[in-house]
Amino acid sequence: MYKSGFLQWICCRKYIVMIELILIVFGGLFITSCGGGKKPDPEPQWLYQPKGIEITYHANNMLNEFNGASHVLQAVIYQLSDINKFMELTAYQDGLKTLLQAQNFDSSVQAVKKIFINPGEDGNLVITRAEKCKWVGIVAGFFNLTPGRVTCFFEIPHKVEKQGFIFKKKVAVVMDLKAEIYFTEHDLKKIKSNEIKSNEK
Repeated sequence: MYKSGFLQWICCRKYIVMIELILIVFGGLFITSCGGGKKPDPEPQWLYQPKGIEITYHANNMLNEFNGASHVLQAVIYQLSDINKFMELTAYQDGLKTLLQAQNFDSSVQAVKKIFINPGEDGNLVITRAEKCKWVGIVAGFFNLTPGRVTCFFEIPHKVEKQGFIFKKKVAVVMDLKAEIYFTEHDLKKIKSNEIKSNEK
């Protein structure tokens, strides 16, 4: 009888200890979530990603028109860790000529690809995304090399999500870029992309 009562006391004590531990854990989580202000969102990991960039393009039948005739067009696709230097070069004609050389003009360049487009051509480029690539910039070598009309750029889409079943954790997710562009007679137009607006991240 004494043993039975003692065993019952031991079992009850175990349950009480378990309940106390659970309350301590959840209480600590509650205090952490309520105090200390909002934690900064995690930073994305800009990793190498096969097939991480997809660009669909269309070309006008009178592509790169000069003296009433269409011509083949050269375009250069840059993968960049920072967009600032690219944007600086797009602002003047000599800068555009530098970009059309398809070279590492700056330490922000992570990869470069040169393509040639025929009048009336439709195509789809699937490119491996380089490590540290956060932006894609495109420059087209039209006869009329006018700043503001022959370039476009895209930010690699990324956002913060909450993952986990019971204990939610914020995780930064980098997605594949999907973009569509149009080469007209004299300029390059950005049609659409899956870029995420800053207020949606």
